[in-house]
Amino acid sequence: MAAPPSHSFVYIDAEALHAVLPFPSLISHLRAGLPAFSEDIHCPHRVSFPVPTSPSAALLLMPSWCAHPSLPYLALKAVTSFPANSPHRPSIHGSALTLLRTAAVSALAASLLVSPSRPPSTLALAGAGALAPYLAEAHLSALPSLSRILMSDSSEPSKEGSSANGSSALQKTGAWSSILSTLVQQASVYGLAAGYCLSASLLSIINKWAIMKFPYPGALTALQYLTSVVGVLLCGQAKLIEHDGLNFATMWKFLPAAVMFYISIFTNSELLLHANVDTFIVFRSAVPIFVAIGETLYLHQPWPSFKTWLSLSTILGGSVIYVFTDNQFTVTAYSWAVAYLASMSIDFVYIKHVVMTIGLNTWGLVLYNNLEALMLFPIELLVMGEFSQMKVDSSNMTNWLSFDVILPVALSCLFGLAISFFGFSCRRAISATGFTVLGIVNKLLTVVINLLIWDKHSSLVGTIGLLICMSGGVLYQQSTTKPKAPNVEPKEENDEEEQKLLEMQHGRDITSTEEHSS
Repeated sequence: MAAPPSHSFVYIDAEALHAVLPFPSLISHLRAGLPAFSEDIHCPHRVSFPVPTSPSAALLLMPSWCAHPSLPYLALKAVTSFPANSPHRPSIHGSALTLLRTAAVSALAASLLVSPSRPPSTLALAGAGALAPYLAEAHLSALPSLSRILMSDSSEPSKEGSSANGSSALQKTGAWSSILSTLVQQASVYGLAAGYCLSASLLSIINKWAIMKFPYPGALTALQYLTSVVGVLLCGQAKLIEHDGLNFATMWKFLPAAVMFYISIFTNSELLLHANVDTFIVFRSAVPIFVAIGETLYLHQPWPSFKTWLSLSTILGGSVIYVFTDNQFTVTAYSWAVAYLASMSIDFVYIKHVVMTIGLNTWGLVLYNNLEALMLFPIELLVMGEFSQMKVDSSNMTNWLSFDVILPVALSCLFGLAISFFGFSCRRAISATGFTVLGIVNKLLTVVINLLIWDKHSSLVGTIGLLICMSGGVLYQQSTTKPKAPNVEPKEENDEEEQKLLEMQHGRDITSTEEHSS
């Protein structure tokens, strides 16, 4: 039977692979699953079978399964390699895919091994082969602190001019990619930091303003959720952003995180309704103390260093000073403050776990988080009796459509959307404790504005206690994550070394086959 016309077949070349698998996205997806489930994922050695009708072809079978109860799966990857492939049937550039995969996994491993308190500035590459520029670009994506790349090529000069030219072109491409990636990464990091600082610094003031004009915490937070959901969906339809599609299974997995998010935002609004902004900031400042403990017990991070505990103790000391000098103390306000402290501590730790394991991109996280929180609003409306209060106020001719009400509520909704995006972006880059401390430092602008525009704030001693809390944030130093030491079994050392040599030889044979696949 004659083969169909060649133009009807699909060939996924290297350029197409680069377009659909950029390193930031590829590393992000690998990060979502590999670190959390690596100990429970089993991948036996792949097996190669010859194809009888084509001596140079091979069938590769690669089984994999996960024993973790939250990610139960069993998968089998089958790859056929036909170096001849004269009919030009659908194929993929195996070498390019291997280069992308290898570089991305290497960069992810490096980002997990480095000390957060001492980010690296130099990358050393031993060799200048085809993989080198991919490794450089991938590591620049995973480690934005890199500013210099050292490359050493100890191989013998090629006798073929084409090979030399190809190596030179790859090195030049890698150099330009490194420079461009460095600039893009630095701009991205500074942009996210500036966006989060602006959003976090002003949101508390705007929310306090909004809750004074529209005194319904549940309805206000529901409007914020609705704005975020509609904003993400409209921007997605206009192709301005990319977000994950809605999936019931994913929504079910995300539900506990959405519940905690809803409770933390609701208690936030209630606290601002019954207390001044200073009280809110002090209890917000105490959150890292409990988050640090939660990270260690739940996320299996090491206990914070001595410097970290010193900074957290400073935060605690400032909080105690503020509480004992608060002349506006009420049981209702501090009850909401304690509820806010507990919900935020649980939320930050659990959200960190969800962000790193659920596999959603940033806008997907914003969509799922706000949509599911919005669906919980009717329950809160019935439990708290807010709907009845709104009906009574409406009968008293309260004008909810005046500019004085619409402006603060609209700004609150817009800043809620902004902080959702910048908050999830920062959560990907730093620890849960570091993220909470960053939020504390951002409150400096909040304190200044609060002192300037309102008379309902703390006393001089209380303000000093508040500033002590924030100085604890400045003193904070992230804990160092140490990799687990490998298990060594001396009596099997010789057998293991022999097995590794056999695996390396088998890997060379398979790689040679993949490089000829088309």
